Amino acid sequence: MTQKFFTTNDDFKAIITRNLPKVNNIHQIETGWTNFVFKVNSDGKIFYFRFPRNDFFSDALVKEVKVTEFVKDKISLETPNLNLLFDAGRPYTMHEEIPGESLTNCYADLTIEEKLTLADDICLLLKQFENISIAGKKNLQLVSNFLDNLAGVSQNNYDLKKHDAIKRCEKEKMVFSHGDFNQGNLILRNHKLVAVIDFSFAGISSGLVDVSRIAGRCPAEFKPILLAAYSKILRSVEQSDFDEIEQAWNYVDSQYILYIKQNHPEIKLSSIA
Repeated sequence: MTQKFFTTNDDFKAIITRNLPKVNNIHQIETGWTNFVFKVNSDGKIFYFRFPRNDFFSDALVKEVKVTEFVKDKISLETPNLNLLFDAGRPYTMHEEIPGESLTNCYADLTIEEKLTLADDICLLLKQFENISIAGKKNLQLVSNFLDNLAGVSQNNYDLKKHDAIKRCEKEKMVFSHGDFNQGNLILRNHKLVAVIDFSFAGISSGLVDVSRIAGRCPAEFKPILLAAYSKILRSVEQSDFDEIEQAWNYVDSQYILYIKQNHPEIKLSSIA
């Protein structure tokens, strides 16, 4: 079987310069869990290149390109213009930077009023996700199924029963789901939400899956603000249901972090690790 992924032995600079002959600077983002990520300055513009680390994430990358194009005209926020490219049959992507900074990097600078507005904007985006028609979209699988398959990558006696809370809520209202709705994937400009990125985990699920994901990754003080906005804009939710799904996400993270520590020591893990 042909290898579909990249390794530390690949000449990433040579691949990048084939696409951008005039390169001023190449900087590797060393916190990329699923891909080798490079930030490239070329003729005054910033580009990102992502090269998958294994076959599973190669398939997820190809899916992400299709899903990002699918949602582009269905939500009010910006999404990346992903170019799907290949090197010896291995997929990788290139896209120009969306100006702004991630919520991870700017949360501490937000005022309470800006946090309240942000919570509303996040829930309005989730409402837009719910309004996307998912009928006949065969490339959109259940998020819980994707996580079950991801467990095969992370290994380490993974307990699939930890996904049960997500599977239970998926038996209720099914909607389009980002699948990895964390603060690193939300882009702000002037403290205003303007873009959403990284749809590689996207699928169909309950709206609770996305809102629980971001609440679990943001500072604890933001959780009640976000829950209040969700109840106002979408529907009321039991705190216990919310917490149970958040715990499932925490388990997913902990198991993949363990896999990274054992198999990819070159990756610099973020503060959640």
